[in-house]
Amino acid sequence: MPLPTTTTTTTAATPAVIDLTEESLEDGEVEEVAGKQAAEKKRKEKKRASTSDAERPNTNKRNHRSTPLASNHASEPASIWTIAPKKRRTPHPASAGPEAPREASEERPAKKKPTYTREERYTRPRTRSPSPSSSSSPASAAPLSRQEIIDLQNTGETISRVLSLYRKYAADSVTHAERWSLRSALHKAPFLRVNTRYRHLVTQPLESLLSSGGRLGVPDDVLSDAEYLLRRWQAGDFNPDLLRGIDKTLRYDAVNKRKHTAQSLDKSYPFKRSASVAGHNGLVVGQWWPLQICAVRDGAHGATEGGIWADKEAAVSIIISGGSGYQDEDRLNTVWYSGTAGEGPGLPSANTLAMMKAMDIGRPVRVLRSAKARSRYAPKEGLRYDGLYLVREKEMVDRDCEMWRFRLERQRAGQPEVRWKGDGVRPTTIEREWWEDHRDIWKLMS
Repeated sequence: MPLPTTTTTTTAATPAVIDLTEESLEDGEVEEVAGKQAAEKKRKEKKRASTSDAERPNTNKRNHRSTPLASNHASEPASIWTIAPKKRRTPHPASAGPEAPREASEERPAKKKPTYTREERYTRPRTRSPSPSSSSSPASAAPLSRQEIIDLQNTGETISRVLSLYRKYAADSVTHAERWSLRSALHKAPFLRVNTRYRHLVTQPLESLLSSGGRLGVPDDVLSDAEYLLRRWQAGDFNPDLLRGIDKTLRYDAVNKRKHTAQSLDKSYPFKRSASVAGHNGLVVGQWWPLQICAVRDGAHGATEGGIWADKEAAVSIIISGGSGYQDEDRLNTVWYSGTAGEGPGLPSANTLAMMKAMDIGRPVRVLRSAKARSRYAPKEGLRYDGLYLVREKEMVDRDCEMWRFRLERQRAGQPEVRWKGDGVRPTTIEREWWEDHRDIWKLMS
């Protein structure tokens, strides 16, 4: 028996229509709705205008697929398998059609190398990182100002210019003004700021001067100054301070009841040289120091107060500084120098024995003259290195205290003259002015 059919009628719910007419809204709401509609319309127009033809998706069915891929991944979201529309390829500017491949024989245009002026060549920024050796000391990597670089360049050009005159003409034909310009440049150079990057502006002309200056008749004092400067800068010692590597401390003298400055060597100074080496020990004749401790720093002498320094074998250096109780005589190339008092008859002091040993083995001794010496050949300030002397003779002065004095003769071969007068005198005017400006700062006790 068939079941009775039941017919169910479903009525679709009609969506409610929102009345946005001016009559259904209040006065304030009308303006708010109108503003929102205008803003939405403006946003759509701006978005439509910003979308270019190349960025719009291609609606062609051959190039655009808006449906998910195969049904192997039907369980995964369809959005991750939708292929984005392809962008139009921009044609190559050199071809009318699609981009053509580059020919194998076609060469890329060479980059044009920038040109610089003479001053910009040394001041433009450097892209390559400095080498590890350039940072061995703080001054080696210190940046230089434009004026400091120009000063270095002018110094090198002065050396090269005067050297070219010596090559072109005889030494006697070079005027005194040209020779003085060369001396002045070398006197100022030690006080210039320099670093590893720009030292070649001066070191290269110095090398040329030393290699050919001797046979061309360049004065010995000029060659000595050039050698001193070249050695320092090649070693990386760029500090222009004459008191470099020296520490000072303020102490109170209880005996004299006054304060004074005590000097000591900086243990971290990397260029200190030992004085227990016979011979010149890297010094040049005429080298000058404002204080005795500076001579100790550079290996000229080994004691900050004593006048005789010796190694384990014999005397190495002496300082002519006068003093009461000493019968010294200074005749420039011949010197009578007194030793120290011994402990009694037959017991000479260790320094006296070192001088006797130097005479026996024929060792040359470095001689420094101090401004304190009562001699016309002494420097006006500080101490000056005057070369190597040989101990030729000894004589007894006081038998009770075993006091001896020694006759020293200066070696003539291979040494320039002592720089105690003339254009090459040391200290130079620049050195004396520098020391006068810094003497009061140190507050030294004379």
